[in-house]
Amino acid sequence: VSSDQTGHAFVGPQTPTFRISLTNILPTAQAYALSLQAVPLQGTKVVAERTGRVAAGATAGISVPLAVGKRGYYDLTVTLTDGKQRTLLRRETSLALLPPDTRQHRDQSPFGTYDYGGAHFTCPDPDKIGPLFVKLGMRYGLFSDRALEARRAYGLLKGNEPNITNQNATKQYDAILAKNPDLPPMALIFHEASLSESHITRVPDLFTGRKYTLRPEEEERFKTMWETAASAAQAMRQSHPEVKLALGNGPSPTKEEFLRRKFPAELFDSAGNEAGAYGHPPEAQPPDWLANNASLWMDRQLLDAYGYRDKRVTQCHEVCYPSTNPGNLDVRTQADYFVRHALHSLAWGVPAFRPGLIADVGGNYRWSHWGAAGFCHMVPELNVKPSFVAFATLTRVLDGAQFVRDVPLGSPSLYAVEFAKPRGPSVFVLWTLRGTRPVVFTLNGSGPWRLVGSQANETALRLTGEKVEIQLSPSPVYLVGQGQLTDAAPGIPAYDDKPEGNLAELSALDTLDDWVVERDPSPELEYYNFMTPRRKGDFVFQALPTPDGQSGVLRVTPQPITHGKDTLPMYAVLAHKTGLPVPGTPTEMGLWIDGNSGWGRVIFELTDASGQRWISIGAQAQADPAKFLPQDVLDHFPTPGVSDWNTEDAWGLSRINFDGWRYVGFPLPGNYPGEHYGWPANSQWRWDRDGVVHYPLTLRKLVVELNEKVLHLKTFAPPPRPEICLKTLVVGQGDTVRVKQSVGD
Repeated sequence: VSSDQTGHAFVGPQTPTFRISLTNILPTAQAYALSLQAVPLQGTKVVAERTGRVAAGATAGISVPLAVGKRGYYDLTVTLTDGKQRTLLRRETSLALLPPDTRQHRDQSPFGTYDYGGAHFTCPDPDKIGPLFVKLGMRYGLFSDRALEARRAYGLLKGNEPNITNQNATKQYDAILAKNPDLPPMALIFHEASLSESHITRVPDLFTGRKYTLRPEEEERFKTMWETAASAAQAMRQSHPEVKLALGNGPSPTKEEFLRRKFPAELFDSAGNEAGAYGHPPEAQPPDWLANNASLWMDRQLLDAYGYRDKRVTQCHEVCYPSTNPGNLDVRTQADYFVRHALHSLAWGVPAFRPGLIADVGGNYRWSHWGAAGFCHMVPELNVKPSFVAFATLTRVLDGAQFVRDVPLGSPSLYAVEFAKPRGPSVFVLWTLRGTRPVVFTLNGSGPWRLVGSQANETALRLTGEKVEIQLSPSPVYLVGQGQLTDAAPGIPAYDDKPEGNLAELSALDTLDDWVVERDPSPELEYYNFMTPRRKGDFVFQALPTPDGQSGVLRVTPQPITHGKDTLPMYAVLAHKTGLPVPGTPTEMGLWIDGNSGWGRVIFELTDASGQRWISIGAQAQADPAKFLPQDVLDHFPTPGVSDWNTEDAWGLSRINFDGWRYVGFPLPGNYPGEHYGWPANSQWRWDRDGVVHYPLTLRKLVVELNEKVLHLKTFAPPPRPEICLKTLVVGQGDTVRVKQSVGD
């Protein structure tokens, strides 16, 4: 099954057409029937059928057009049956139908994506890959030094900046420039460079109030890095003054050390950002410097705090990897994340944003955090994902547009971002983080107004007076028209989250009689996860009846505190006096939360029948804690440890990033029969013995984490209300054991 378009990405007015090749390996003729079913993300499937016969030993080529009509992404299934209606083969792929290319400013586009050019079992042919960059509306691509002529043919620039931090900076730069005269005038001072593993496994001091003292070997390493960076930057300033130099481009603690010690301002132009993002939601909060928007905000704070207010923040060629390998994001969530990452970066004025990969890699690197971050699937087919259409829609609708403002909608989980197009209409990009939510917008101006969905389909809007209601979801939509958005009235959000499988209630959470609020601080919660350091909060827990008088809820209200930075989450531990027995071998634990969109979370602590302790703060790294934790922490940490990278609910499943009542479930640990290999969720839990769950389980504690402030695009401020409410703690026993993949379903 093939087509004449790389990735099966068709552009209107083309009709998606597939070629099916059938070879009859029998000595007699065979009858066949082909059924092609194209299923969009939303809407009605399109079916095309063909029948015929193939002579003995012959090959037949059948061309089948699909009148899909509606734009967007489609799952395509091709089924082959024989003359007796027996299914012989089923072939699955995908396609996209894009609108005609109306872009006029691609030569100024900030967008691109990484291309391995044949490495890691990727496509080495630039003439197959090149059209994908064009259809995506990208400016940067085909990074290989051998792809110069192909880049010229497809209107692309080489977008991977050289790292000039070595003793022969100018010589190396000149050699790259000689092979790539289209190289943009950008270069990196450092790339993935650090002082030590201990130094990078932490949040910068500015956001914790904790002071990291460099060890002698780290001081020596820093001195060498400083001298190398300064000499390389000075050489570049003399030989290539037009080149913009970005400092950092890697771990945030390394960047802080150079800024704190006043690296010469004349030797760099920007703080270089390299947020991996991975499965983290685009709106994930400080102090998570792996997250995209949070790390951009943190870089801005570092520059301002250490005296570099005139420097900007830029992003290098390796940034943002929302991957779709098993256990990670589903393809639709990836599409939403790519677009929302881009919108955040545009809001910060990032001049070049090149997230992900043009296509998944083909080797075992695909199972990493990076290798399945493609806009297309792997070779040989390179067929598109929904993210291909979503990003192409972004670049088409925002062609030449500039960020104007963040339009307040009254909640940190609601977004409206305004862009202005050259001599064109206003564009407002709208989304919410969970579920769906209606918002009534007041619009003025001459109109008309239209709504463009993430899959490129457009709807003309009918206004009642100056008002129109738009249903927001995690998939951004584009409100386009001549005029302004002057007011917004959010409606009631709707969520379809529910417990998994057979349900058992553990506690109604309508009384505090069986619970005790722990008063002592927890070194584990404050130091165990180096990307999420916390501070002890002062929370008031209060059991309240609901307005209908039918049940009760537990209200949690944080009180003002004076210790710690406002970038550190606050926590409180609610311990059950006797422990709550957990029946069966459940796959999920959850409760209903009345959220405030403040990005707090809940953490569960259990013990199993062997006395082993389990807490949902991430698997422990296989390393000596003394290598990472300061002595004053070790002295007060009964069971010292450091969490492994990116394991503490990386997908934000337990986050309270929503308004109103919603069920929040979190996957439980467990083991498969035989060798007791851990369930996928085990990576999100810390255990202290053999790592095997011995049933029955007992729930011991609930940890509530709340934030003093929440980052909304570029604004860091308290949530509209500080408190949340909890009710009805349950466990579910589902048919399958998995880490939930999507935070958007």
